[in-house]
Amino acid sequence: MNAAPLLRASLLAALTAALLPLPANADSRTVTGPGGLSARARLDFQVRIPAVAQVQSAGHGRLIEIRGEDIERGYVEVAGARIAVKANMRGQKRLVAQVTAAFAKAVEIAGLPQPLVAQPAGESALQDTRRGVVDRLYDVSYRIQLAPGIAPGVYPWPVFLRVDAA
Repeated sequence: MNAAPLLRASLLAALTAALLPLPANADSRTVTGPGGLSARARLDFQVRIPAVAQVQSAGHGRLIEIRGEDIERGYVEVAGARIAVKANMRGQKRLVAQVTAAFAKAVEIAGLPQPLVAQPAGESALQDTRRGVVDRLYDVSYRIQLAPGIAPGVYPWPVFLRVDAA
């Protein structure tokens, strides 16, 4: 979801409201017309920026091929990947990774400010201590630790990523 058009519209509304002449009492305005009729108007507005928390992965497919030599080694390396994190929630943000496939016992993600290891039971989180908007692109690599007893073949991508407010 792109918040830029909403932000522009909100800023335009705020600027328009700022240009309107206001009486000494800024809460209301009374206009007297012909015959002693009067009208009263009040302008209240709020600017709400929707919360954005998204993470996108690129550089790997939806499937991963595991070969015999990967099984002998015990892991698969995936290089040349990227993770884009966008969030505007208040407070600290954290990137959460969780293993979602039985063939992987853990996934190490390198290239982030702090090490991130995803496991099937539970999750690990990368703490981003900056406050305000986060819009970062990380060049990462994955080391997928293979579970015992798997066979060579094509498997689904084993890591699910999300960003949360801490």
